[in-house]
Amino acid sequence: MTAAEVARIASAKQMTGGWKAKCPSHDDQNPSLSISEGEGGRVLLHCFAGCAVDEIVSDLGLEMTDLFLEGACNKDSTERKIVAEYDYVDENGSALYRTVRYHPKDFRQQRADGRGGWIWSLNDVRRVPFKLPQLRDGIARGDMIAVVEGEKDVFAAERLGYVATTNAGGAGWIWTQEFVRNFQGAKRIIVLCDADDAGRNAAHLRAMALARICDDVRVVDFGMHRPFGVRSQRFCE
Repeated sequence: MTAAEVARIASAKQMTGGWKAKCPSHDDQNPSLSISEGEGGRVLLHCFAGCAVDEIVSDLGLEMTDLFLEGACNKDSTERKIVAEYDYVDENGSALYRTVRYHPKDFRQQRADGRGGWIWSLNDVRRVPFKLPQLRDGIARGDMIAVVEGEKDVFAAERLGYVATTNAGGAGWIWTQEFVRNFQGAKRIIVLCDADDAGRNAAHLRAMALARICDDVRVVDFGMHRPFGVRSQRFCE
């Protein structure tokens, strides 16, 4: 498909250098989806709220292959491409590091170099929950906090009305005490498991860490079709 065809599907308004539309993957009050044409006629999508390209494509009723001109899906089009960048910021919104999502599905992290650029390393950088300012605002309001596995799931939870967060690095990254302190003051936290052994193990470990600072922490395992609660580091069915 061409960029113009995708723009029509998204009901986009033509702007200098491309089109702007309301992103279908989040509650977009002001158009934040940019549509433009890249090298070889490839359609470039970028949501300034951070929604993943594959999610946007799906919500538009399209496939990833639709972002390429017919006949242009050669070997180069199947090579790894960046489809989303998820920025992790401090309480004031200053960039600390980011997760880069690729298609085919893969993830890498890079930290801000302090000069407007990025370095492929997380050495000596403060690790924080995704969307930290929104997390702290939610805690201050007394909202229930949802902990999910992956930035894409954060946006899905937000569309359902939750204050949600995650960590970079997936299930394999162990939460530190410094990281857990970002949840201080939360009244209730739910931790949603990914439906695999690694996801369940990570969710339970994180719930136990959170139970040290929150009296109501629950793990929800949709794969098991039943909820578990955590209070004071103890699991109770």
